[in-house]
Amino acid sequence: MNTQIGVGLLVGAVTGTSIYIWNSDNFTKPQKIILLFCIIFPPAQWILAIIFFFYNSSIKPSLNVNINSSSKESTPKTKKQGFSKTEQKQSVEILKEKGLLNESEYREKIDIIENQIKIDRIYKSKGYLNLKNLFESGLFTKDEFESKVELLKTKVSENKSFNQSDIVREKLIGIWKDNLGTIEFWDDDTFVFNDKNKDVTNGIWSIDDSDIIDIRFNSRLEKFYILELSEETLSYEHNNSRFTLKKEN
Repeated sequence: MNTQIGVGLLVGAVTGTSIYIWNSDNFTKPQKIILLFCIIFPPAQWILAIIFFFYNSSIKPSLNVNINSSSKESTPKTKKQGFSKTEQKQSVEILKEKGLLNESEYREKIDIIENQIKIDRIYKSKGYLNLKNLFESGLFTKDEFESKVELLKTKVSENKSFNQSDIVREKLIGIWKDNLGTIEFWDDDTFVFNDKNKDVTNGIWSIDDSDIIDIRFNSRLEKFYILELSEETLSYEHNNSRFTLKKEN
């Protein structure tokens, strides 16, 4: 009778330990498999579990975040991004028009968005990327790098044209294509739209400080609200429609 009780307690302890190990974030997946194989010899399982636990606790604190990276690693990459800065500004403007924001609240929200736009531009600029490369190469200390970044922020704040030409304008120049045709932005401010029927429309283009492309066709002004801009992709909104184009080499 006492033997049966002892066996039952042992089986229960081993089962409980194995369930805890499998559900725990304190062990890596390979460690869990090894520990479960040791179920046939409980003392080995318990001793190894203690060793793995203290080993994992002794290495960098971020281990627990990466323990099961095979199943969790892609979460931040696939997480849906929020509104673009242009969409945020449009939303704030709509709230103001509906009387849900007064002038002071509207200005406060716009200033926050504008400040974030400037910060985003700085971190995408060639100046920042060059500083970052030099820092990562060991040519700048951390203090020197941070000091240079602050200097860059000051220069950008004092020179709005630097933002436009170094970030947006430089990327826009060239030919972009989608299923409707091609649009061309050239350094002399010339804008050309060639539709798929070979009709050509010419105009003049410029960039304001809000990532909005102004296109002038004689006396008519059209605005393209930039939603995404990279070396290869341009996405913008025009007349409540979204367009995505690829840059031609």
